[in-house]
Amino acid sequence: MWLGERLGPLTRKEFDLLVLPASDPGTVLSRGRIMSKVWQDASPVPSRTIDTHVGTLRAKLGSRSWIVTVHGVGVRLGHAWTGLSWKRCTTKTRC
Repeated sequence: MWLGERLGPLTRKEFDLLVLPASDPGTVLSRGRIMSKVWQDASPVPSRTIDTHVGTLRAKLGSRSWIVTVHGVGVRLGHAWTGLSWKRCTTKTRC
């Protein structure tokens, strides 16, 4: 995935977890919505599943400011996204 001028390798789940809030900027996404959209699963899951993936994604992006946790609610995009462009790249496509 290209993020501004950087290329970062993301797993499918990480990419989906990043695209979901980007498709509706400013909206806080609940854990339930994340599970149903990213994991296609509405059943209860260990709360650390989402936390772990968000933490890994933040590490790959290089900052906690990309994805902000709204305690007791969910996550949203941070202000670091302002003015950046991104797109998904695969081994079959050239960015």
